[in-house]
Amino acid sequence: MPLLLAPEGQKLKIVKMAVDERAQARLNALGLAEGCSLSVLYSDEENVYCMANGAKLAIERGIAAHIFVA
Repeated sequence: MPLLLAPEGQKLKIVKMAVDERAQARLNALGLAEGCSLSVLYSDEENVYCMANGAKLAIERGIAAHIFVA
């Protein structure tokens, strides 16, 4: 399922990131890659807020729609 639709508070794993090279590089710099664990804290009209690698991250909803988790 896309990260955008993931339930809050559940531990998830990134299975695919269908984003362009620029977004991929930025996400990798933040420590996000396929196989990475994260959980959704909450979302608003602009971002999905996640906890990954001990850090709170804000991911734009347009990007979150192309990050697939299980």
